[in-house]
Amino acid sequence: MKKFNFKYTLIILAVFAFALIGAFCAVPSAQAEPEDFTVELKYDTSAIYEYNGNLYLSSTVTHGAAVKYVISNNTSDTVRFSAVRVTETLFGASYSYGNTTYDTEVIAIAPGESYEVQGEMFTFDEATDFVFQYNIFVVYYSEDEFGEQAEYSDADFVSILETDGIMYLTRETIALDVSYDYWMMQENIYVGDTVTVDFTATSLSNVPMRNIMVYDTVYGYIGQIDEINPGETKSFTAQITVTQSTVSSVYLTYTSLDGSQTLSRLNYEDKIIEINVTYHNYFLGMEIKCSEEYIGKGQTVTLEFIVTNVGSGRIENIAVLDDSNATIFTITSLEPGEIYSETKEEVCNPGTTYKFRCISPQTEAVDAEISFSALPGVSLSYKLDKDADEYKYGDTIVIVYTITNNGSIPAENIILTDNGIKETWIIGTLDMGEQKSITYTYEITGAETVFSPNISGNYVDYDGETINETARSTHIEVELPDKYADIEMTFTHSPETIYVGDTVNFSFTFTNNGESPLMTYSVLVVEENMIIASEGKLDAGETRTFNALILCGENRRITVRIDGRNQNTGEQYTKDFKVNVEVLPKVVVTPTPGPTEDVPSPSPTEPPHQTIDDNGLMLILVLVVGGIALVLVIITVIVLVKGVIKNVKKRK
Repeated sequence: MKKFNFKYTLIILAVFAFALIGAFCAVPSAQAEPEDFTVELKYDTSAIYEYNGNLYLSSTVTHGAAVKYVISNNTSDTVRFSAVRVTETLFGASYSYGNTTYDTEVIAIAPGESYEVQGEMFTFDEATDFVFQYNIFVVYYSEDEFGEQAEYSDADFVSILETDGIMYLTRETIALDVSYDYWMMQENIYVGDTVTVDFTATSLSNVPMRNIMVYDTVYGYIGQIDEINPGETKSFTAQITVTQSTVSSVYLTYTSLDGSQTLSRLNYEDKIIEINVTYHNYFLGMEIKCSEEYIGKGQTVTLEFIVTNVGSGRIENIAVLDDSNATIFTITSLEPGEIYSETKEEVCNPGTTYKFRCISPQTEAVDAEISFSALPGVSLSYKLDKDADEYKYGDTIVIVYTITNNGSIPAENIILTDNGIKETWIIGTLDMGEQKSITYTYEITGAETVFSPNISGNYVDYDGETINETARSTHIEVELPDKYADIEMTFTHSPETIYVGDTVNFSFTFTNNGESPLMTYSVLVVEENMIIASEGKLDAGETRTFNALILCGENRRITVRIDGRNQNTGEQYTKDFKVNVEVLPKVVVTPTPGPTEDVPSPSPTEPPHQTIDDNGLMLILVLVVGGIALVLVIITVIVLVKGVIKNVKKRK
């Protein structure tokens, strides 16, 4: 055993003693408490700003952001730090990261003074808010035994400020509802029309938005909102004068809340505004009326000229001309749909067509004409007891025909015919000034009734025309009641129990539950092609029963068809009824069965041979190979151990 070296021991003890003395001599300066310091944040207000007590990252910022920390000494003594550490951590939507700032120079902060520490530059992802944490740690200044600044480690840092804050991303979003209501009131929109636009803006922002200007991509500026707060809804109405068919959308500009006052833009391409403009068309219509239908030669009549603007635009400088292009009267202007009427007296003759023309520089000319028949010696008129639109189905019409000889000679062989109702009356001779009337009663049995009377005869007036006068037709339309046949069927059969091969008497009972009789109807068993009835009429509410003998096989199915016509409408009526009959098989007596032969029992089967499948063979092979490998490993270990022992003995 080696001797203990006392010299080395003394040296070690001396070093330890000096270290202990140095440790006691390095006394740190007095430490202040965390509450003795306040920290103020400074930042670029165009990037980060405060609203409603929260910090927001401006939506207009295009660069990173940094925070400057101002540490103020609230004590009455100067505080010295060997180091200041600021840790910053920012958690966004897609990632989180932190950065650390060190300052290793000796820092002295006099009472009431402050010291600034610049944080690192950081950027934001697209999260709507961030957890922004910053902590401030310091190492209080101390000296070693030689009066120099003492070294420090991470363990020497103490916290003077810890925070857990939120920084928000400025969200400046507006939900915009746009509606154009013009075409809800008008069929067409024309160039120069005014379209009313309703805008409703709802703020989805988390900060106020100011100086909002709303634009249409075609018609430009259309309205504004001075300010809208988070969650607030504001509406306004604008007027647009359309110039052409357009497809546009809405966008708006606004001023950001932060100090940058940057003008921003929000587009609303989904708010498609399609305005289809119809260009004005210019058309005139003219009609000429006269209360006289039959006139004599050189008779003065009063003509009524009716001029209508049937286009969509205003028409000016309108004139009405006769067939010699002489102006009869003029119209200053007509608005779309406006009607102008004026009467003029003209000398006319029967059998002559008088033509007139209406013109304007904005339109094509429109023509109208009028003509008169010669005054007959015999006139025809008729009158109904009510107005045409007052009649209903089934009403009785009383019509009075009146024939008057207005001529200067008798009229012969006068015949009155009404081609509408197919009736003819022989009037015979009418002396001059004589009048005859015929009263006729007619019942309305159809949807439309037409009266169209005319007279003929051997009278020649002063113009040499034969009498053949037709009065204006009168049409009466009524609504027919809905009356149809509706047939239902029940059946019985005898006997009640049916066996295969039986001929069965079936009774089929038909009831008309409708409102109209069924005319000229027949009853047919379709499968047998058997007509069991052919009748003339089955009134509404009437019931009839018909019998038929039918041979029944297995599972007998019969189709009974009734076929006829509705009396009121004349429409064909056909209805099928399905009849399912339960048919039983006939009872067959079979002989008693004799003894049966013995059936030999099957010989017992041999038990199946047990076999080893592939998995079993694989297991056996694994066990065998594993055993052999284990033996080889044991032998190898024994040989190695012996070799080691032998080598040890040789060394000794």
